[in-house]
Amino acid sequence: MKILDRYILQTFLVSLAISMAAMMGIVFILDLAINVNRLLNLSPAVQVAGFWPVFASILSYYFYKAFDYFQWIAAPSLLVAAAASMVRLNRGRELVGIKAAGISLYRVLWPMIVVALLTNGFYVINQEVIIPANCRGAPTTWRSASSSPSTSSATRTTTSFTPPFTAPRRRRCSPRRA
Repeated sequence: MKILDRYILQTFLVSLAISMAAMMGIVFILDLAINVNRLLNLSPAVQVAGFWPVFASILSYYFYKAFDYFQWIAAPSLLVAAAASMVRLNRGRELVGIKAAGISLYRVLWPMIVVALLTNGFYVINQEVIIPANCRGAPTTWRSASSSPSTSSATRTTTSFTPPFTAPRRRRCSPRRA
C-alpha cells in the first residue's frame, strides 16, 4: 500500500465514521422521540424497578435495533463519506497535485471502493445472519430484583415484567417453518 493510498484511506475512514455516527445518532434520536411513550411507560412494575434497569433495557433495545438501522444508513453514509473526502482533497488542492503527478482519479478512488465493498460485505452478512439471529434472540422479558431486601410490607419485591417496547410488535423476520 502506497503512502497516497493510506492518506486517502485515512481521509475516507474519518469521513465515514463521522457520517455513520451522525446518521445513526439522528435515527436513534428520531426513534426515541417517536417511541418515548412506549419506552417510558411508567407502569407500577417499572416504577418498582427504578431508573437503571429501565435504562439498561432501553440500551439493550437499541443495541439490537442498531443492526437494523445499519441497513438503512450504510449506503447513504458511504455516499456522503466519499463526497466529503473528495471535497476535502479538492479544497486542499491535493487532487490538483495528484492529477499533475499523472495519477488517475480512478486510482485515487480505489481505496474508497475497497472500503465500500467491505462495508457492503458486512451489509450482506448483517442482512442474512445477524438480523435474523437478533429477531430470534432478542430478549422479550426483563427481570429485575430489588436492590436490598427489607422486612416491611411496603417494600419493593422481586418484579418480573415485559418492558413496553418488547410487547408484541410486527417483526421483519419470517416465522420458522417446521
